[in-house]
Amino acid sequence: MLLPRAGKALQRALPWLSEADALMAFQSIELQLAALWPSANPSKAAREVLARPEFSMMRVDAKRDYPRFIEVLLRGFQSCGEEKAAPVRRRVTRRS
Repeated sequence: MLLPRAGKALQRALPWLSEADALMAFQSIELQLAALWPSANPSKAAREVLARPEFSMMRVDAKRDYPRFIEVLLRGFQSCGEEKAAPVRRRVTRRS
């Protein structure tokens, strides 16, 4: 199956990813691509609407946005992994 093999390849490249996080990251990257494609390749009618200034903020630049999504996703997994590895310190409060 592709997903487990791809997850393991991602984990080899980024050893700080757990197996579960590597699978989730790959699946998220795959789903983002599927969701991004229609927006990055709009129909003629949608292109006409997106060409209007009031809809400019809805234009998608896949060459810019897709790599950024992957970077943010992986940095998030890395940050969560660092939080799990850090010792938990409990806050002691005094009652009056």
